[in-house]
Amino acid sequence: MAKKDNIPQTNDSSEEQNEQLPMRSIAEILQSQQEKQKETEQSNDWDDEEFEDDLEEFTYEDWLAEQEHLEAMIEVANKQAGKNKNNPGKNNKANSTSDQQSGIDAKNFNWNPNDLPFDGEDSWIVFENGKPVNPSHNREERRDKGKKIEPITIIQETDNWVAINKPPYVPSLPERGKFTAISVFEWAKQRWPKASLCHRIDRETSGVLMIAKNPETHRHFSIQFERRKAQKLYHAIANNQLHFDNLWVDLPILADQVGKIKIDRQKGKPAQTRFNTLEVFKHFSLLECEPKTGRLHQIRVHLQAQNATIAADILYKSEIPYLSKIKRKMHGDDTALIQRFALHARNLQLLDLDNSPINITAPYPKDFEVFLKLLRKYDN
Repeated sequence: MAKKDNIPQTNDSSEEQNEQLPMRSIAEILQSQQEKQKETEQSNDWDDEEFEDDLEEFTYEDWLAEQEHLEAMIEVANKQAGKNKNNPGKNNKANSTSDQQSGIDAKNFNWNPNDLPFDGEDSWIVFENGKPVNPSHNREERRDKGKKIEPITIIQETDNWVAINKPPYVPSLPERGKFTAISVFEWAKQRWPKASLCHRIDRETSGVLMIAKNPETHRHFSIQFERRKAQKLYHAIANNQLHFDNLWVDLPILADQVGKIKIDRQKGKPAQTRFNTLEVFKHFSLLECEPKTGRLHQIRVHLQAQNATIAADILYKSEIPYLSKIKRKMHGDDTALIQRFALHARNLQLLDLDNSPINITAPYPKDFEVFLKLLRKYDN
C-alpha cells in the first residue's frame, strides 16, 4: 500500500484549491514506473500477479483516502488538458522539455487521466522495450491463448453487493506486464462505477469473490475481513491419501518473495488454517480448508508443512497429474487431469448491512468438476 502524506480534499466550489494541487508530468509518472519495474526485475523475478496484500494491513480509510486523492488528480488533469488544448504552445513545450530531460519517449503515449492507477501506484503503466504501452490497448491480444478462460458469473446480487464466481486464470486486480484476462476489478467497474473488491484470491484459484457496490458496503465487509469475522472455506484436491480430522495448523508464515514463502517461527506473521478431509481416493484426497488469517499462499504453505501438496501445484513441488495415473487401460493420448493447482474458494459467510447472514457457495469450475468426476470413476 502506497504511503500517503497529504491527501487533497476536493471541493466543487473552489477551483482555485484544485488548481494548486501538485501534479506530476507524464514524463515523471513514466520515469517513476520505469524505475519501479527495474527494481522488480532485480528482485529475483517477483511474480506480482501472485501477490496478495495482507488484509489486516488494508483498511477502508486507506481505500477512501486514495480514492479521494485519485478523484482530485483526475479533476485537475482534466482541467489541465483543457488548458493545453486552448494554449498548446506554452504547455506542450514545457511537457516536451520535461520528457526530453527524463530520457523517456512519450511521444506516442496515449495519456488518459482515467488510466491513473486505482491503488495509488503506477501499476497500470506498462513498459515494453523501454517504451510505455497503454495497458488497455490490445488487451485481448495479450491474453494467454493456451488456456480457455471461462466467463465471470454472478452467484447472488443485491442493491449493495454482488457475489461472483471467479474462473481460474482471471486475476482479481489488473496485472502488471502480462494479461491473461480482464481482471475482476475492471469487469466490476464496467458495470458498477463505485464497485470495490472486498478481498482477493490468486489468479489460478477459482471461486467466490465479494464485490461492494458502494463505499458503505465496502467498509462494512472490509471490517469483517480485518477482524476475522468472515468465514472462508476452500476446497482442494491434494496428492495422496490424507486423513485430516479438524486439523488445526498454527504456523507463522514469512513471505519475502513468491517461491520463497516459508514457515518462520521468528520472523513470520501469525497464520492459522483448519483442515478436514471430505473424500479419499486411491491417489488423491478432497480437502476442506478454512483459513482464519489471510497470508500469501497460506493454504499451500500450511499443507506443505504437513508433507502434503495440492495437485498440479508446481511451485510447491507437486506435478501435473495425468489420466494414466488413475486409469489402467488407456486408449489414445494421455491427458492432464488439471493444468493449474486444484484450489477453489468454495464458500463465504459474513453479515449484511442489516446484520442478516450471507452464505455464498460457488459451484466448481469445469476443470475442477471434471477432475473430481474422473477420480470418483477411476480412482476409488
